[in-house]
Amino acid sequence: MKISVIIPVYNVAKYIARCIDSVLNQSLQDFEVILVNDASTDGSTGIITQYARSDNRFVIVDNEQNMGPMWARRAGYVKAKGDYIIFCDSDDYLLPDALSTLYRAIVSSGADIVASSFVRKMPNADKIIQNKLSYGNDSDSVYRSLLAGEFYHSLCAKIFKASLFKNYSYETIVHQTNGEDAMLFYQILRNANRIEVISVPTYCYVFNAFSSTVNITAKKAHQILFVQQWCFNFLKSNKNVYDFLIKETLYTRSRILRYLYITKENLFPEKELRPYLSLKGLLSIFSLKDGLLLYLILHFSIVSNIMRMKYKIYVKRIGKQ
Repeated sequence: MKISVIIPVYNVAKYIARCIDSVLNQSLQDFEVILVNDASTDGSTGIITQYARSDNRFVIVDNEQNMGPMWARRAGYVKAKGDYIIFCDSDDYLLPDALSTLYRAIVSSGADIVASSFVRKMPNADKIIQNKLSYGNDSDSVYRSLLAGEFYHSLCAKIFKASLFKNYSYETIVHQTNGEDAMLFYQILRNANRIEVISVPTYCYVFNAFSSTVNITAKKAHQILFVQQWCFNFLKSNKNVYDFLIKETLYTRSRILRYLYITKENLFPEKELRPYLSLKGLLSIFSLKDGLLLYLILHFSIVSNIMRMKYKIYVKRIGKQ
């Protein structure tokens, strides 16, 4: 069997048929579809059961309780029998020649991972997003591209050699719903020798107003922060990417501060980051414009957020009188 397509399923009755049909309509038909039902409570279970009854290429894995997408993907790839693995989120879909395009690319290149472009489908317009590898195609170079923001850590729109999952084990976090794909991809990448990109889009990422990546809440911000700290600790011993890692970490955490009040102690616990929190430290790695902007965010957004929170409490108190 050429390809195993892994689809986590959790309360996606509105979207799952579109996703599955996009796999069935592929020009390459030598595949299996592993549907991991993560204890859905809507009509998703009935829909995927109907597909499995009509096509023996479908395999359903039922989680007894909801475990989150990271665990669901693991439940899928440990069951996979294909030579290559492709992930698809249940509210997205594959473009018609996705499997054949990715399969041809990874076979002809001999790469361990091939990443394609993808379509970001928004309410008013579609945009094609390109992955780039400006620094090279070995794992350290791809880490640099990830940290520079030119290569995307999403597991989708990629094809992987199955040996990357069969020969290694990866840390898996239950109920991690934000950034969990980054955690897995960073681990997979360490075991890959060669990564390639192609410009042809193979995947459609559909904007979903209810997605876990939209509208940052306190819980989501802390999950994102947890993943970022995990990624920092995962890579900090790698001297080849350390400068990229420091810069990306400071930039990302300053963005979190713009949305929510989080103390510096929680936001920057790693001692390696402390020397860069001063204006002099920021200007040593950022341009004058970016360094000044980050300094203002880091040192003044906390105060403004505290004042905003106090004002909201005051308004509620007045309203009750």
